[in-house]
Amino acid sequence: MSIAARLLSRLALVVVAGLGAGLSGLTGLSGCTCESSREACTRDGECGDGEVCYGDDRCVPREVAQRVGAVVGEECAVVGGVEVGCEADEWCRMGFCRGADDVDGGHGHEVDGGIDGAMVGCSTGTAADMAPLFGGAAEASADGADAVVVSWIAAADETLPADLRYHVYVATTAGAQDLTAPTTTVVGQTTARLTGLTAGTTYHVVVRAEDAAGQIDCNTTERSATPRAAGACVSYTADVKPILDGRCLGCHSGSAPPAGLRLDSHANVLAGGITGTEVVACQPTASLIYLKVSSDTPPVGVRMPQGGPYLSAAQIQTIHDWIAGGAPLDCPTDPGACSDATAPTFAGLTSATLTNDSTARLCWAAGADDVTPAGQLLYDVYQATAPGGQVFTSPPETTTAPGATCVDVAGLTPAQQYCWVTRARDGAGNRDGNTVERCLTTPTASCIDYATVVQPVFNAECVHCHAGAAAPRGLRLDSYAGVIAGGQTGNTVVSCQPSSSLLYQKVSMATPPVGVRMPADGPPYLTAAQQSAIQQWISEGARSSCGAPDPCSDTTPPSFAGATTATAINATTIEVCWAPGSDNLTPAAGLIYDAYTASAPGGQALTGAPTKSSAAGATCVRIDALSPSSQQCVVVRARDGAGNRDSNRVERCVTTPAVPPGCVDYATMIQPLFDRNCTRCHAGDRPPQWLRLDSYDHALAGSAKRNAVAACNAGASLIVNKIGATPTAGRRMPYDGPPYLTSAQLAMVSQWINQGAQRTCGEPAACGDTTAPSFIGAASASAVDSTTVRVCWPQATDAVTAAASLRYDVYQSATAGGENYSLPPADSVVGQLCTDVRVGPASTTCFVVRARDLAGNRSVNTVERCATTAAATCAVEYDALIQPILTARCTHCHQGEDGPRFLDLRTYGGALAGGAIRDAVDACDWAGSLLNTKTAGAACGARMPADGPPWLAASERSLLKAWIDSGARRTCADPAVCGDTTAPSFAGATTATATSATTIEVCWSPASDAGSAADSVVYEVYDGATAAGIAFNRAAPYAVAGGATCLAVTVPTGQQTCLAVRARDLAGNRDGNTVARCATPAGACFAYDDVIQPLFDARCVHCHSGSNPPRGIRWDSYANAVANDGEVRPCDAGSKLLDVVDACDMPADTTSGACRACLTSSQNRLLRQWVLGGADAACPWGGC
Repeated sequence: MSIAARLLSRLALVVVAGLGAGLSGLTGLSGCTCESSREACTRDGECGDGEVCYGDDRCVPREVAQRVGAVVGEECAVVGGVEVGCEADEWCRMGFCRGADDVDGGHGHEVDGGIDGAMVGCSTGTAADMAPLFGGAAEASADGADAVVVSWIAAADETLPADLRYHVYVATTAGAQDLTAPTTTVVGQTTARLTGLTAGTTYHVVVRAEDAAGQIDCNTTERSATPRAAGACVSYTADVKPILDGRCLGCHSGSAPPAGLRLDSHANVLAGGITGTEVVACQPTASLIYLKVSSDTPPVGVRMPQGGPYLSAAQIQTIHDWIAGGAPLDCPTDPGACSDATAPTFAGLTSATLTNDSTARLCWAAGADDVTPAGQLLYDVYQATAPGGQVFTSPPETTTAPGATCVDVAGLTPAQQYCWVTRARDGAGNRDGNTVERCLTTPTASCIDYATVVQPVFNAECVHCHAGAAAPRGLRLDSYAGVIAGGQTGNTVVSCQPSSSLLYQKVSMATPPVGVRMPADGPPYLTAAQQSAIQQWISEGARSSCGAPDPCSDTTPPSFAGATTATAINATTIEVCWAPGSDNLTPAAGLIYDAYTASAPGGQALTGAPTKSSAAGATCVRIDALSPSSQQCVVVRARDGAGNRDSNRVERCVTTPAVPPGCVDYATMIQPLFDRNCTRCHAGDRPPQWLRLDSYDHALAGSAKRNAVAACNAGASLIVNKIGATPTAGRRMPYDGPPYLTSAQLAMVSQWINQGAQRTCGEPAACGDTTAPSFIGAASASAVDSTTVRVCWPQATDAVTAAASLRYDVYQSATAGGENYSLPPADSVVGQLCTDVRVGPASTTCFVVRARDLAGNRSVNTVERCATTAAATCAVEYDALIQPILTARCTHCHQGEDGPRFLDLRTYGGALAGGAIRDAVDACDWAGSLLNTKTAGAACGARMPADGPPWLAASERSLLKAWIDSGARRTCADPAVCGDTTAPSFAGATTATATSATTIEVCWSPASDAGSAADSVVYEVYDGATAAGIAFNRAAPYAVAGGATCLAVTVPTGQQTCLAVRARDLAGNRDGNTVARCATPAGACFAYDDVIQPLFDARCVHCHSGSNPPRGIRWDSYANAVANDGEVRPCDAGSKLLDVVDACDMPADTTSGACRACLTSSQNRLLRQWVLGGADAACPWGGC
C-alpha cells in the first residue's frame, strides 16, 4: 500500500479524534496517563493529546512542530492518551505509522510499483535508522513550452528538512526512469523545475529522498506532465488533472468537500459545487475555478489554494486555456465548441414557494436554445435579500442539473425576505438576460435548527477561513463539533448565553472585545436576520438539533472535585489534571473544563474568562506561554452544556523552573509565547510593519526594519526592544498591554537570541561566525502578471547556518543601480528560493538579492535583475493590494478617532476621507495626493511612515500610484471616475442632535452621483459657532465615507454649534449646499482624557511627545500638558496655547499654503472652555 493510500485509509480515524470516548475501542497502544506524561519521548503515544514526539526527545503540539519546519503526518494521532490510526504491530511517530514493515519493504514503502529495478540504489534502512519516510512526487505540471515543474511534500526523517536531498528521475516512457542516475538533485527544497524539454512530449517523473546517512527511500510514485506550445489544445486528462490532483485534492475530494466541490474527476469538476459555476465552458472569466486561482479578490471567499502557495502563472494560464477551449476531457476537440454566441430563450421564474421554514422551491418553464438541447440547458439562480438586489456579475447562489425545471434552495434564515432571478445557460456559457423576480419572506422560527439554518450561514460566510487543521485561532466552523469546541479562548459559544459568546460578539459588534468584526473580509457582514438567528440558536442552548434536550432549563452545575495535580512540563508550560466530573444532563464526554490561573494562591479571577479551556471530556490541559521561575496556582471548574459551572475552589500550585542555561527551544518556549501575546496582530497577510510572529521563518524574516531578531545580539533585536519596558520607538508591545511580558519572559527571549536564535537546539549556533554565505545572487526577475514580479535565485551555502534558516534579503529600486544597501531590504525571505513582489502595472522594478546567515553576515553581490509589468487600465484593487500596505506600514499610528490629523487608514472609507488636510487620496492625481508627497519626502511635516526609514519600497509606491491614477476605486468593477466633472446631487444635513454634553450627531440622506460608487462618496462636515460663521473656504475638519449617513462631532459644552455637510465624489467634485443644522448640548463639566487628550493626540503628539519634543513641549498626557511652561495657565485667556491655535500658528506643520489646516471653531472653543474652566483633569472642575 502506498503512503498516500495509507494516509487516506486512516484519515477517517484521525478526523473523528475529537469524539474522544468513541475512539476508545479502536486498535491502538496506550501512552502515558496525564499523571505520568513526561517531556522526553520516543513515540507520539508518550505525549499528550494533539502532540507529537518531536526530534525523538520531546513532546510538542502538532502545529508547533509544523511551524518550526517539521513534517507531521496525518496517519495517526494521540487521543485520550491512546495512539489511534495505526495497525497493532505499528507505533505512531510524528503522525506517521512506523513498524516492522517500514524496515522490510512492506506497506510503508511501495517497492513493487511497476518500475524495473525499483530497489536499485535505494534502502528501507534498519529499525535503528530507517530511510526517509517519503510519499514521492505530489504534482508535475507544464511550465511553458519547454519546462515542467515537479513538487512534493517534505520527507519525514531524523535528518533536518534543510539537509534532505531529493533526487529527480525523468523518462519519456512511464516506468522507464533510470533510478541510478537522477536528472537533477536539490537540497532542502520541495520543488524542481526541469527545463530544455520538448513541447508535446509527456515526461514521467519520480522523486526520491536521501537522508544524511546516504539512505535513499524506495518510493515509485510517478507524476507526468506535457509541455504545450502556445495555442495547442489543452485537455483535462493531460494538462488540468495533474494540477488539480497535486494542489486541490487534499481538500476537494471525498464525501464532504468544501462548498460541495469535488475536483477528482472531469465530471465532478464540471458539476461544480454549491454555485455550480466553477466551470462555465468557453468562458474563463465567468468560471469560479479560474477566478479563485487567479485573483486576490475572487467574487466569493478567498484565493485558492487557501493560504498559498498559489498556482504558477503557467498553471493559471493552462486552466484559462482549457476552459476557453470548451473544457474538454481529451484532445483533439471540436473546433466549433465555443462558436455559439446566441443566448437561450427563457421566460424566467414562474413561482417561489416554501416547502419548509428554511427551504424554498423555485420553478419555471423550460427554455430553448439554437444549439444546446433543452435537456442540457443549465439554470443559474441568483439570490438577494431585497427586490432588485441580485448581482449578475457574481456567481449565482446555485446552478441546477441539466434540464431541471425546479430547484430547492435550502439554508434560508428565519424572518428574512429573499428574492430570486433564474437565468438559462447553454453549453457555450451564454446566459439569457431576464430579470423576472419572485420574492418571499421566511417565517419566524420557534426553534433554530443548527443543520438547516446555522451551518449554512457558516458555510457561506466563514468556512473559507475557519476550516481545516490550520484554522485561525484554532476555530473551525465547518461542523457542529468544531463550533462547540471553540478556539483558543474556549468561549466561542457559551450555551444559552449569546452575550457571553465570542462568536456572537464577533459577528454582531462593530468593535468586539477581541480582534475585529467578522467575517474578516467584510463588509458586507452578516445580515440582521442571520445575526438574530445565531443569537436565538445560542439562546436556545446551541443544540445540535431542535430535537436535542433543551439545556437552558438546566440550572444545576456539574458535580466536580476540582484539579488533582499540577505539574511543570518545562520552564513555560504546566499540565493540570483532574478526575472526570458528572452532570444531570450533559454526559461526561461533553463536559468542558475551564482553568483559571493566578500568580499567587487565591488570586484567580473566577468571574472572568478562563486562561485555558479543555476539549470536551478531557481530563488534562496544558497551559503554556507562562513565565519561567514563576508560581502558577490553578483552579479548574467543570462547565456543562447549559453553561453552568461548578463552584469548587480546589487549587493546585506549582512553580515553573528557570530556563536552563544554553539554547532555548523555540518550538516549546518561544513560539507559544508569541502565540499567546503577539499573533492576534502579527499574523496573516497584512501584519503591522510586515512582521509576522506565527512561525520561526516569519520571526526570522522580521519586520520592515528587518532587525526583529538579530541572532546572538538581543540588544540589537527590535523584538526585545519593543517588549521591554522602554522601547526606543513607538509604544510597548503587546499593543493591547498591560499586561506585558514578565522580566523572566523577556530574559528568556533574550537568551534564545543571544544563544543563536536557532530553529532547534540541534542546529549549530552561529555566534562567532564572521563568514558570509556563498551566493551568486538573483537568477531571474519576471513579470507574472500586471501586478506581480517573481524574483528567483539559486540556493546559497553557509559554513554554519542551515540552508533552511538562511535569509535572502531582496533590495529593490525603480531604476537600475538604485538599490540602497545602507537601508533595510524591502523584503526578506527565509529558506525559499523565489518570492512574488507586488508592483504597479507598467512599472519597472530592479532587484538585488543577498544571502544573510543567522550571525548577520550578508553576501555582497550586486547582481541585478529588472522586470517591467504590462500596462493595465485597472489592475490594482484596494482590498487586495492597497489596504495591506496601509495596514502594515501606517495603521499602527493612523487608526481610530484620534489618529494623527484624524487620519484613519484602516479602511477604504477612511483613506478616501483623509485627515485634517483632506487630500490624502486625490483620485486620478497621484502627484497631488498626500500619500505620494508624504511618502516621497518631507511635505506638510515629516516624511512618512513616521518611524522610517525604511520608507515605502519602490514596489509599494508603484502600487499606490497605479491605484490612485486609475481612479482610486475599491474594485475595478466600480465606475472609472477620471474626467468626471459633475458634482454629486446632495440635499445637505438633515438633523443635528446633541447626544451628550460634548457631542452632536449630524445626519443626512445619501447623495447620488453618476460616476462614483456609493461607498466612495465622501461626506465633509464643516462647523461654526453660527450658521453664518461656517468657513467653507477651509478644508473640512471632519469627513467620513464608506456609505455613512451620520457622524458624531465633539463640540463645546453648553454652546451652540452649527454643522454643514457637503458631498465629494471620487473625482473630487463637491456639491455647494449651505444647509446648516445647529444644536446646543446641555452644559456640563467634561474630563480631560475624554475630550481634550484625543484632540492633542490627533493634532499635536505626532511631534510633541517623546524625549526631545520641539521646545521641550509635550502634549501626550495631562501631566505634561499642564507642566509646559506658560502654555496652559488655568483660568487665563492669555495662555500661549490659546494664542497659537487662534492665530493658526499651530500645529506647525499645517499652518500655511496647501498644508493649512487650522484647528476648527469647535476645537478652539473646547480648548478655551477647558483652560478658562480651570484646566482640571477630571470633574468636578475646581473653577477659577
